[in-house]
This record gives sequence, structure tokens and C-alpha cells, in this order.
Amino acid sequence: MISELRARVHQRELDQAAERQRTGTRVLGRRAVLAQSWRQQPQSSEPRRNLRPRVASPNKWARMEALKRNRIFVDDYANARARWRDGVATAFPAGTY
Repeated sequence: MISELRARVHQRELDQAAERQRTGTRVLGRRAVLAQSWRQQPQSSEPRRNLRPRVASPNKWARMEALKRNRIFVDDYANARARWRDGVATAFPAGTY
């Protein structure tokens, strides 16, 4: 088992080395890592905390109803999952993937 894991890690390392060679990307070396200040932070940033509505509707009441249905589904799913974990045969709510 451990030998298989080591082999897979080694293969992944070889694949990544080939990808770096293909793209010309370099790995930051030990000296460069140690030369960095612990206070540094990336100069680039990813977009964060973007609006990701689960339900979008111009109608306030339709949106509230959809959010209520979602909440009921989440609660039903949590209950079914808890019963399933306890070994009780249970049916998950409709819409479970």
C-alpha cells in the first residue's frame, strides 16, 4: 500500500516536472523561500466574496418562498443523513443528488 502511494507520488512529481519544463515555469528554491519575509503577502488578488445568490427573482415573495423551500430541503436532508448514519433505512428528500 505504501509502495503504491510512493509510486503514485513519484509519477505525479514527474508529470509536474514535465509540465513545468513545457511551460517554462520554475519552482521557487529553498534559498528564495527562506529569503522571503514572513510579513509578505501576494501582490495579486483573487475576487472574493462575490454575490452568489442561490435564488434570483425579481419577485420578492417568490424569492422568499424559494428560500423557504431550500431551507426545508436542507433540514430534511440533514435529518435523513443523520438517520442513515445511525444505520436506519431512510429515504432522502426528492432532489438529492
